[in-house]
Amino acid sequence: MKTRFFRITILLIALCLFLSAGSFVYADVTENTPEIGAGTEAVDGLGPGSGKEAGSDDDNKSEEAFVLGGIGAFPESDEPYPEGDARFEGKTWKQITEEFFVKRSINPDTVGIGYYNTVTGEEHYHKGDIYRNLASLYKVPLNMYYAEKVHNGEMTMDDVIGYISYGELQKYSIVYSNNEQSEILLEHTGTHEQYRSAIAAYLFPEDVEPDNTFITGNMVTPEQLVTCLRRLYNEPEKFPDVLDCMKQAEPENFFAFSERRYPIAHKYGSSMNDGYGLCTLNDMGIIYTDDPFILVMMTEWTTGSVQTLSEYCSLMCDYTMYKKAQRENESENHSALDSEESTPPPDGNTCVSPAPDTEQNTPATDKAPVSTESGTKSQEKSKAPGKLLKTILIALFAACILSAIALLIFGKSKSHRLIAGSLILACCVTVLILLSLRRDKAETSPAPSSTSVETEMITPSQE
Repeated sequence: MKTRFFRITILLIALCLFLSAGSFVYADVTENTPEIGAGTEAVDGLGPGSGKEAGSDDDNKSEEAFVLGGIGAFPESDEPYPEGDARFEGKTWKQITEEFFVKRSINPDTVGIGYYNTVTGEEHYHKGDIYRNLASLYKVPLNMYYAEKVHNGEMTMDDVIGYISYGELQKYSIVYSNNEQSEILLEHTGTHEQYRSAIAAYLFPEDVEPDNTFITGNMVTPEQLVTCLRRLYNEPEKFPDVLDCMKQAEPENFFAFSERRYPIAHKYGSSMNDGYGLCTLNDMGIIYTDDPFILVMMTEWTTGSVQTLSEYCSLMCDYTMYKKAQRENESENHSALDSEESTPPPDGNTCVSPAPDTEQNTPATDKAPVSTESGTKSQEKSKAPGKLLKTILIALFAACILSAIALLIFGKSKSHRLIAGSLILACCVTVLILLSLRRDKAETSPAPSSTSVETEMITPSQE
């Protein structure tokens, strides 16, 4: 009976020791396992570290963009635009556009382009002052003319023009590009010259009079269309619902055919028989990247296509984001230089730190950033022997505890029980050593700090 009680007691002690050692292993594993959002990036842009939730609109948009593909159509990312993009690095907008023409086998004379960055004011044109057939693009300035009347209180969206309210006419004209409804607005404006004079206010700067070619013809230039969209973007409240209708128009065609990363407010125009012996395909719009920009592209059907329009739009999206990243990088560099230049000069109680190639060690009062990278590496190296010792101790503990349990269960003689007791004693010593190591580690662990800290050296006079 005593022997059985002794064995049960030893087994319980062994079980407690085993659980204690297991807790050491678990604590060591969890301590060295980083959490998502704590020094690591969330996988696939989801989770606490990403700032987005799974199934969000941004995530769905990224998935859609990835599936659709196309030039520059990759999922959205929180990472900054990569530096060193060979398409843009060291190149002007003109060179980038000309390379696009070569790649697509486009005759440059058959295309008119306008680009304007609404944030920086960067503005570029290719054949920007050449008149081209605008096709249905006229419906934007035409509706701006009527929408401004609504804003000024001269009419309402419910006013009937012809046989339908203006609100419905605007929707059919811009969203669906309905020619019949748009012609109702044209006829209501007056003669052709009156209509052209009415829309000239949105296509020309205030100090520029429209020329006779514009008034008598039915053509516009990319520069004039950029002027129109700039006014619409800068003063949307003066033109109720026009931008909203443009955002609804052709969400998967023309500029938006393969470019789905960014919202686009646009109006397309196409003509199979324009009276000038050419067929045209145009689009103009506002693309809402981080730096919203205006893009106008007017092409002849023989060289233009929906894919051409969309690919160039994607190229300009990437160009705009590249320029933004470049601008932010330059701003950070300037800020760093400004902070260095604004460092106060040493006063009478301050000793200037010696140059790196001198042997003097004069204290200084200036605060200087000290990198902790080398200190972290040395700490990791110093941890290596401790980890090795802990591993050996845990392995020794496991061998002792298993041997003791085996002797207690299968041992028949008194000597077996004495050996089992000795092994249990060795396990106790092992646990005590592990506790000691853990206590030392807690006492010597440094306080949390950022990647760089500021140290202040005090001169003897300040002490």
